[in-house]
Amino acid sequence: MRNGIRVASLARRGFVIAMLFAAACAFPVLRRESGVTRHVAALPSDPDSGVVVPDSAAVELRGYSFSPHVEILTWTTDDANFGLRARLRRDGSLVRDHRLYVNTYTSVSANARFNSALTPTRSLRVTGVSRDDRACAGGTCLPRETFGARIPDELLRSSRDSLPVKFYASRSGHEIVVTLHRDLINVYLTTVDSVSAALRRK
Repeated sequence: MRNGIRVASLARRGFVIAMLFAAACAFPVLRRESGVTRHVAALPSDPDSGVVVPDSAAVELRGYSFSPHVEILTWTTDDANFGLRARLRRDGSLVRDHRLYVNTYTSVSANARFNSALTPTRSLRVTGVSRDDRACAGGTCLPRETFGARIPDELLRSSRDSLPVKFYASRSGHEIVVTLHRDLINVYLTTVDSVSAALRRK
């Protein structure tokens, strides 16, 4: 796994694209009340910047009629080893915080036990290992087992640029930095807000 994606700030264009994308994709899964819907949105690129920009963002909505929650997952299509995930109650409220998830079966992290996570401004709560029984429900498989960190809503929304998160394993000394692209965050948050609004109106 690469140590994140380093990109220039393209928040304004990314936000506009994200709004259009979320409006188009958020509601079908809520109407259907069952199953998984996956959409891909192109992210803005800047060929003159000299930095790597992901081609697109994938958003997966999971809305099962038997579940009290609707789940939202977002990642870049060029690297599904990490991304953002949220669970919303049926009243549209967020369950705890947002979660940055990272594939446990990467060459960097397979033998490491990460017990701390840090952003440039604050520490995050490490969530430990989670297993996803529906990792392949939307088509191309996502990581079946991940570790991660909880990111408070206000932190994710207030960060104007990309957000780097450093995971550290005190016993082995291993560390990795996962950088969330600002445009990916925008797509994710706009989808969360759209789904939340749709749930509140029901």
